[in-house]
Amino acid sequence: MESQPPAPGSEFPPGLPRTEPAEPHASSTAPTGTDAEATSQAGRVARARRSAAELERRARREFDHAKEQHVTVRLAVQAFESDRRRAGGLLAGGLAYRIFLWQIPLALFLVSALGLATELSGDDPADLARKTGMTAALAGAISQAVAASDSARWWLLILGAFLTVWAGRGVYRGFRLVSELAWGIRAPRASALKGSLAVTGFGLLAVALQAFLPKISQTLELPALVRFVLGLILASSLAFVVLRLLPRADVPWTSILPGAVLVGVGVRLLGLAVSTYFAYRLDHSNDLYGALGLAVVMMLFLFLVARLFVAAQFLNSTLHRRREPLPSADGG
Repeated sequence: MESQPPAPGSEFPPGLPRTEPAEPHASSTAPTGTDAEATSQAGRVARARRSAAELERRARREFDHAKEQHVTVRLAVQAFESDRRRAGGLLAGGLAYRIFLWQIPLALFLVSALGLATELSGDDPADLARKTGMTAALAGAISQAVAASDSARWWLLILGAFLTVWAGRGVYRGFRLVSELAWGIRAPRASALKGSLAVTGFGLLAVALQAFLPKISQTLELPALVRFVLGLILASSLAFVVLRLLPRADVPWTSILPGAVLVGVGVRLLGLAVSTYFAYRLDHSNDLYGALGLAVVMMLFLFLVARLFVAAQFLNSTLHRRREPLPSADGG
């Protein structure tokens, strides 16, 4: 009996369900919408990175070309590198901290000596900052504490005077250290007490300029540009005297003039920033954090002032070193 070929499907045993081979899903070959979006995002990121790298290379080429063509750019780069090697940011931070510790007892002394507690205790520190500067804002905050205190005024006067002289010694040493590092010299020892008294004197002069210059300008009805130029001249002159009294190499007075002008311009610009940004920050931080907010904003302002001083010292030394080399710190 001849065997017949099995009918289609007869290879499966009877009673078992027949299974057809599974067809491939469309999702295994074609990308989904999420995969397409991810691929497109990756492509945009890659293009942005290439564009940024190309822009950086172009900027470096332009900067190198500017250094070769312009002496001022080359000198600015040298001053920046000298400042960075000596950790100018850290020096400015330490100097700002010392100035802050000196300004607190100084404001306490002024408030107690001149009887400003009653006059300033009702004013908002932000308004005082807009009118006469950050020192007035600090004095206003201290005057509020003095007015609410039951201690005798003369005790606060003595305490403020003693702490002012003590903290001024640290400020003087900080200024000397920055000057010695910038000029690469080792200055002989000097009286810390005389330096503290000098720091206090210059500080009182700066406070007087902040307090009386706006009033004089308003009385004389000077234009805004004239007020700015007058303040620039006074600030640069004060910075010039300070830089000339600090230790430096045996250089003429013209070698410290660029740094004095830099400090003067920076201080005037910071004065404009006080009336806009810093007063705004004082207004909001005082509501949220009280005295702590005032201290933070004050430290930021003093850091910028100290950064200007450090940059001025390194700028002066770099410009002078371009003309003739400075002696090393060990006398070589």
